[in-house]
Parts: sequence; structure tokens; C-alpha cells
Amino acid sequence: MSFKDLDPILKSNYNSLYEDIVKKFYVPVLKEAKRYDRVSGYFDSSSLAIAAKGMGDFILNGGKMRLLCGAKLFPQDLETIKNASDAKDIVSDRFLEDLDNIEDELINNHIKVLGWMIKHDILEIKVGFNKKDGQYLGGGILHSKTGIFWDNEGSDFEDDLKHHCIVFNGSNNETAAGWTSNFETFDVFRGPIFRDHMMTYVNDFPKMWNGDYPYLEVMDIPEADKQALIDKSPDDIQELKRIIKKYYGGKKDDRSLFEHQSDAIDYWFKNNKRGIFEMATGTGKTFTAINCLEKLSEEEKDLITVIACPYAHLVEQWQDEIKKFGFDKIYVIYGMGNPHWKKDLSRLVKRINRKKIKKAIILTTHKSFARDFFKDKISEINSNLFVIADEMHHLASEQYSTGLLEDYKYRLGLSATPEKFMDEEATIELQDYFGGIVYTFDLEDAINKVNPVTHLSYLTPYDYIPEKINLTSEELTDYKDLTRKIGAFSNRRLSSEEQEVLNSLLRKRKYILNNAEEKYDKLREILRRYGTLDHLIIFCSPQQIKKVLKILKEEGVKPRHRFSSKEKARKYKKLGGRSYRQILLEKFDKGEYKALVAMKCLNEGVDVPSADKVIIMSSTTNPIEYVQRRGRVLRRYPGKELAYIYDMVIVPDDPAGDSIIQKEMERMEEFITIANNRDECNDKLNEWGVLN
Repeated sequence: MSFKDLDPILKSNYNSLYEDIVKKFYVPVLKEAKRYDRVSGYFDSSSLAIAAKGMGDFILNGGKMRLLCGAKLFPQDLETIKNASDAKDIVSDRFLEDLDNIEDELINNHIKVLGWMIKHDILEIKVGFNKKDGQYLGGGILHSKTGIFWDNEGSDFEDDLKHHCIVFNGSNNETAAGWTSNFETFDVFRGPIFRDHMMTYVNDFPKMWNGDYPYLEVMDIPEADKQALIDKSPDDIQELKRIIKKYYGGKKDDRSLFEHQSDAIDYWFKNNKRGIFEMATGTGKTFTAINCLEKLSEEEKDLITVIACPYAHLVEQWQDEIKKFGFDKIYVIYGMGNPHWKKDLSRLVKRINRKKIKKAIILTTHKSFARDFFKDKISEINSNLFVIADEMHHLASEQYSTGLLEDYKYRLGLSATPEKFMDEEATIELQDYFGGIVYTFDLEDAINKVNPVTHLSYLTPYDYIPEKINLTSEELTDYKDLTRKIGAFSNRRLSSEEQEVLNSLLRKRKYILNNAEEKYDKLREILRRYGTLDHLIIFCSPQQIKKVLKILKEEGVKPRHRFSSKEKARKYKKLGGRSYRQILLEKFDKGEYKALVAMKCLNEGVDVPSADKVIIMSSTTNPIEYVQRRGRVLRRYPGKELAYIYDMVIVPDDPAGDSIIQKEMERMEEFITIANNRDECNDKLNEWGVLN
């Protein structure tokens, strides 16, 4: 344990108005601390629960805490108190009365932990009174509240102070309200540059603790109170651990595994802890993978896990999910999320190899995962390595596949579509690396099988509505011309220059399909079918997005918003630690935004479960992309019984354009196969004359 691990996350000031000060400061510092000296105007046992996992680790690590708290004296108390003995009696009577009235199970267990801490000398409590000219004064002992943390490293006091001490001072008391309910601010001091400032607090505490100040009278809590707490403490360490696991951390995500998730985990372990989960979007790939990690972590004494995601926003989602399981050593290692990632990774690897850290989770992006520096550092680690690759099909690319080191002993790939489009060789190599597909739970399973908890299917059934789009005469002429030129390159080996020309022609032809003029009229027609419209996603091309937003405005769909790379996934302090994308999605779920207009940013990983309608204006022949897009609208959400997928399909009237429809048919067939209205769809395609 060391405060050095907190370097990337600690700030110099915290404000509860826009951030969770318990999550961001109190818990992570407590988890690494061995000593905690605290001056607080008021104290109650609920602060132990607020600290949750941090306090649990502090206790089990044998931490020592000294708490000097004030006693709030009421006017009637001041009239009664004649001396210190009277003050003790008042504090004791009120304290014991509170203990006798405890009925709530949760609070009772806080008291049990408090009793254990006192019984085993983990916690000492003293009470301070303001006293001047022999008279007791009302109020607490200090206006400002101070805490001093120490970790268990360092050899001398001077070094401890510089590197192994954290001081905070501000307005919050050691109570549940002080940490969570009130509007509180406090400053944090750490490191050599704050040495003199920290010394003031470090030197003041023992003087206050010993009652060396003239206007402060300090007394131990009465023996009767101590014994009352000790009597409530657990009988043995195992009982304490049970309470701590239940109330002070442990596994916070209490969801149970479904049968298909349990089966996937079993198959992965039977396959020597390697394999791929081919699971449809929305069926719990992430949850299943973290359960794999948890089970493996219980088996291994040392385990370093690398989780690689294609996008930064997925890294954030993984981080949030992992924390629900109670994992603590989590490191975000990629440029956009941590500008000091190289330094942090180097330091982490050193600490792992020195056995200072035996278990840790490294979250990164596919891009950083494949960088030479990242790979070199991972290869230096002398511990069991586990890689979890989210949307692992991306790692089939030449750019990212280099990150797939043989050093990873355990391997888990996740994807709804674990193949690389039009590259069978790369797909085979990728699947061989991970150990093959060990479990499949596809979209058909998710729509047809019943969730035993909700008694509904795992995903929402959908109606598929293909919408016929014709090319204008000019568009069709250009398409034919490009097709003729493309055909001239077929059936022969191409030079690099010729390949570049061919790629340019293919892009131009694709542009015509994606941006066909008739699609705008079709969009208006679809929008007018609904009296009111919300929870709509529109997928379009970059060239269409401005005009689509304008049409939405003209048709009364407002407010609406684009969802593109311009809406950053990065979290900002001014947004309360959230990103612009998170805020957009929250407002969309609440119905504050009626529609989101996206290009590719919603293809993978972004959860928008409230969406029940999608209009595909610009699509692709890549099944990975269109399967992912369909998945965005099928997640279960309260009140959502049926989803609707509108798909604009190029169907030219001119038979000479038959080659075009073949590119769209594969997607339509994929969507129709398990659609709720497949008979209607087939009838429509028959009318269009495109069924075989």
C-alpha cells in the first residue's frame, strides 16, 4: 500500500457541489492508509458506512485511527455542568441512550465495527470541550476540520511527511452528512512543496490530543461507553470480515448470472481459461467477463489484467462496471484518459515486480494496447497476465494485432461479431490466438429465449421496415459510369497506383449510395407517420448530418442533437466529472432530447437502452457495423415492448441497376430473418421484385 498509487487521481481541492468527495478522495485514501488522525466538530458511526470499502480495508489492514471530536452542548447542559465529571456524565448518558435505541440493522452493524475498532485498539476516541475561565462553552472544538493520513512506507519522519502523508482541511465533519449531504469544501496538502503547511497540522494534532491548549479540555470517552461498544463488537475476526464484506465493500454488484452467462464462464474455464464470447449486444458480455475475472482472481495469488477497448468511452464504462464489483487497483493507461500514462505504467510495473502490488487491472484503448512502449512494459511483468479484449474483432487489423502478445497466459475476447470483414485469414489468426469461440448467444437466442427474472425476452423484439429509395437519373448515370470504370480493374493484379485509383472509384460510388437525394424526402415521410416522436436515433453520413438536423427542426422534432466525434467522451470537472456524451445520453433517456443524429459513434458500446426507433439513412455492407447498429435499439427498457428499424434501401427502377440491390439484399435478409414482422417484409420485397 502506498499513496504513490494515488498520484494520478488526487487533487488539491474538493467541492461536494459538483463531485463525489467520498468516491474521489475519502475511500481511495483510506484504502491505502495505515494511520488516520482526525479532528472533527462532530462524529457519528454512519461515517464508517459512508467510507465503505475504504474503511473496510483500513480495518483489515490493521490501521490505527485517532479521533478527536467535539461535543455539542445545549443550554441546559451548560447549566448542569460544574466540572469535567459532569461533562462526562452528560456525554455518556446521551451516548448510551443512542445505543439502546438502535434497531436499524445497517446502523447496528456500524456500531459493531466501531466496537471492534475500539476493542482492538484500532480506534481511539477523545472528546473536546471549549472551556474559558473555568466555564464550558457550547459548540465544537474547532471551526475547521482536519484529517491526517499516513501510509505504511517510509523510514524517517521527514521522508514520511514528504511522500507518505496526506493532510486535508476544510468544512466537513466525520459524519455521514459531512461526507455526503452537506455542501462541503476542503483542501488537500501533499508533497515537499507543502511541507511547512503540513507541519502545522501534524504538530498541532498531538497538542490537541493531549489537551495542551489552554482553552481546550480533552477527555477520553467514558469507560461505560467503551464497554457498551465493545459488548456490541463481533466475537471473532471471521464475524467481523462477514460484516465488512456485507456492509463495507465486498461485491457491490448483486446481480445474479443468467444461465447463458454462467455457461459461458464454465466453457471458458474448461478451455484452459481462453476463448471468445460471441454474445449479442445487450446480453451482458461485460458483466460475464468481469465475473470471469473475479473467479480467476480468487484462484490466482498474483494476476495482472489488461482490458483493451476500441474507444475511450468504453474504457470509462468498463471502469464504472468494475468498481461495482469492489475491485480497487484500477489503472487507466492511455493518452486521452491519462497524459502521464507512460510514467504511471512504468511505476506500476516496478511495483508489481517488487511484489508491492499482486493484483491490478489496467484499462486501455486498442491504440495504446498496440504501442511499443505499452507492449514492452507489459512484457516486463513477472506475474500472471490476463487480457480481456472488448470488441475484439478490431484487433484483427494490422495496426492493432501486434498488441496480442504471447505473454498473456489467460485470454478472453468479446464481440457480437468476432470476424474481420472480408479477411478470413486475419479472422482465423485472431480466433486462434484467443482459443476459438467457446460460447455463442446470438441475437436470435436473445429475442426468443425468456429471461427468468423479467419473464420477457432478453432483448426487445423489433419490426423491420425497409424503405425503397430510387436513385435520380443523374445519380444512376454516375453510378453506372463508376461501375464500368471499376470493372476495368477486375481479374488482374494491380499495382499500388492502380489500387489507389480503384479505391477512389469505390469511395465515389459509395458516396452516391449513402447520400441519395430521395432519402431526405423519405425521412420527412417517416417522421410524419408519428404524431409525437421521441427516443429516435438516426444514422446518417457526415454529409447528411446538417440537413437531417434541419429537417428534424422543420418537422417539429425538438430538441434534437448530433452525436459525433465533436461531442467529446472526455470527462470535465465543470460537468461534475461527466462527459458531454454522458450528458447527452442522460437527457436522451429522460426525453429531454427527442432524437440523436449519429454517424459511427453509436455503432459500438454506447448504451442507449431507451431508444426504440432507429432510421438508417446511410448504411454499409459490413455486417459488423449494421449488426451493431441494430443492437443499439434492442436493449430492454421500462415500457419498451417493440422496437422499430427503418432502413433506407437503394432499389432502382432501371433493371440495369440490379447490381446495386445485391449490396443491400444481404443486410435486408439479415434483418428480416428474426424480425417480428418478417412475413410483411417478404411481401414488400416481393412487390419490389427483388426476392430470389
